[in-house]
Amino acid sequence: EFARFLDSEVVTSFAGNTGSRDGAGVWTDTQARLLLEFSQDNDVPVAAAEFFNEPNLNIGVPRDQTADTFARDFEVFRAMVEEVQPDLLIVGPGGSEDVTPMIIDAPIKSREIFERVSPAFDVVSYHFYPKVSERCGNKEQPDVALTEEFLSRVDVDRDFYEALRDEFEPDAPMWITETAEAACGGDRWAATFRDVIRYVDNNGRLARGDGDAVFHNTLAASDYGLLDEDGFVPRPNYWAAVLWHQLMGPTVVAPPAADPKAGLNVYAQCTPGDGDPSVTYAVVNPSPTETRTVATGSGAATVYRLTGDLDGTEANLNGKALTAAENGTVPEMSGEKVTGSIEIAPASVAFVVEPTTSKACA
Repeated sequence: EFARFLDSEVVTSFAGNTGSRDGAGVWTDTQARLLLEFSQDNDVPVAAAEFFNEPNLNIGVPRDQTADTFARDFEVFRAMVEEVQPDLLIVGPGGSEDVTPMIIDAPIKSREIFERVSPAFDVVSYHFYPKVSERCGNKEQPDVALTEEFLSRVDVDRDFYEALRDEFEPDAPMWITETAEAACGGDRWAATFRDVIRYVDNNGRLARGDGDAVFHNTLAASDYGLLDEDGFVPRPNYWAAVLWHQLMGPTVVAPPAADPKAGLNVYAQCTPGDGDPSVTYAVVNPSPTETRTVATGSGAATVYRLTGDLDGTEANLNGKALTAAENGTVPEMSGEKVTGSIEIAPASVAFVVEPTTSKACA
């Protein structure tokens, strides 16, 4: 019902634990088949599925799973999909921690899965977290959130998994099917404005690569939820997500060459909609102390400044606090017309919309 209300589609995965297996330990399709048949019979929009969640970590599956047993079970899954819902997108492998182990070393490498089952995936997927949270023993402090080293951790994983895609499933779309500020539920500061810097910056880095879709974990659970689970009050990242959806279309374009001394991370995408062609620049200022300035190419632009107290749970748009109506409806989020240069406050984000003659945005 939630998906129908939002005119959205469902992406899921299936259980791989002992309850889904026969006496010999082979995965059976009984439960997965029931779910897909239900979706077919009741017009539930299940559009895509990963086989298991993070199959290379051996969590939620038998501890003795290997790449070979995964491949054996995957063939059962693939045959069932072909029979029950042949238009279902098979997404995978959904690996994690191949590059930078955070809690455990991955006992199976995603490469091993590709080697045994490819070509197999309509969409190549992986999971990414830049760190684990304090509840899993990480000692990094909130100050790390504004460092280039932290923001760029996603680049390493992105490049690794895109290289695997190019080798085994060339031209397949790339989905990041699970990501947030930190694994293990997120740090407490994932719920604050501090994490907006990473949220917008990493979206830009992933789009600049081959990140065709990014699935944030979660909508309304734990510290990294976009909504507070007690009352569903929007957190700062929720407002960043709304602005991204409103202003950053699917076509990525190259931003003007940035002065590395400027200290700004800039990402550019065609503005969605049917109006005159325009480009939206997501401008991230990670400095906690310095106001920085960006010039507009046209001399006139519309700016959406997203600011807030780093350790607070509210966000402001052009100086005005953002709040949702009692029924969850978001307010009209209008920009501010500016001419000349634009000041970007410390530890803040600005979305700058400018007219363009780029054919990519025509």
